[in-house]
Amino acid sequence: MFRLFLTILITVMLIPACLPALEGEGAEVEVTLSDTAAADTAQTEEAPVDTIPIVRRAFRGDSDQHRNFATLESRAPLQTTLLLTSAINGYVLVRADSVADSLVLKLDIDLTQLTTGYPERDSLVFSHDFLDFDTATVATLNLVRVTKAEEKELVNEQTGKYVGVAELWLGGVIDTVSVTFEMTYLEGNKVTETRLPGHLLHLTVNSFFRLSDFGVKIPKAALLKLDDRIALRVDIFTAFVEEIVQEP
Repeated sequence: MFRLFLTILITVMLIPACLPALEGEGAEVEVTLSDTAAADTAQTEEAPVDTIPIVRRAFRGDSDQHRNFATLESRAPLQTTLLLTSAINGYVLVRADSVADSLVLKLDIDLTQLTTGYPERDSLVFSHDFLDFDTATVATLNLVRVTKAEEKELVNEQTGKYVGVAELWLGGVIDTVSVTFEMTYLEGNKVTETRLPGHLLHLTVNSFFRLSDFGVKIPKAALLKLDDRIALRVDIFTAFVEEIVQEP
């Protein structure tokens, strides 16, 4: 009888000590199930990445009253020749959230409008005895791909620097050239409207090409005065024209 009483007493004393552990285990299971359900719900509601449309912004620019320009520069041992024109057209198609992704950049430069700035010099420079582009009237620079991008996105009033590869078309000949360029995005406001209306994209593009790669020969009269290597620079402000939405 005494042993039965002792057994009952020990059992009654142990039950309260076991309850917190049992309650803790039950609570832990309940929290785990709740978290799993919430995660499943979040995954169900989140839209797949491949269903999000891609938005690209198109910008265009021209001479802009001779405020945009392109230069061709030759640095030879006996002479440096700088040629300038505002007869250019530019087109850019860019993703604001991923600049380097399929960036389109095209520049057309009217070679017939190049000038030294001095009419009497022009007649000497643009001749068979110095620089003759023959039938070539337009030089077209078309970006092929971006190889290095310092800025991923377009940010207002910030300049991004990029390196890439482009195709240069000149007189029916195409050659691949390296390019470095900068893009500065400017959201439209009262100050920017004094230059152009709407959002703006300022481009500065630098490249080099060789005259001989395009069949342009240096005559004897221009030896040591005209270098085969020509530096090309374009500085142009382009204005926003439209958004192009690409469905996935």
